[in-house]
Amino acid sequence: MSEHHDYYIALAHSIAERSTCVRAKVGAVLVKDDRILSTGFNGAPKHLTHCTQESCVVVHAHCIRCVHAETNALLFADRVQGTIFYITHAPCLFCCQHLINAGVSMVYFDQNYNDDRITSLGYVNQQAYLEAAGVQCRRHRK
Repeated sequence: MSEHHDYYIALAHSIAERSTCVRAKVGAVLVKDDRILSTGFNGAPKHLTHCTQESCVVVHAHCIRCVHAETNALLFADRVQGTIFYITHAPCLFCCQHLINAGVSMVYFDQNYNDDRITSLGYVNQQAYLEAAGVQCRRHRK
């Protein structure tokens, strides 16, 4: 176990300063064997509108515009840049955010899945949301 807890917590606070969420600035540091593997802060998925540009979108006391710092740290630890993701149903808002920040380049899905959180952000559906972030999205049709 690390003896550098104060250092890593201070680093997490420093990383939180990069957050683009107005409601809460959160930072995270992923450590293994006393080595930093990854860091993350909360903010909108890359290429999409940040809270600092428009405002937070709060639903049930949570800003749904942002990907959590913990999730970003996990995603950035092992990128899947340029991969194609195949899925039975269109991904929910949070899965879309994860796919965007992980670097997936294309999503193929078979069935629609309605997620009203997507429309709360001003997008018609998951396909529009993903494509706004530069991820190609296609419905598979037999």
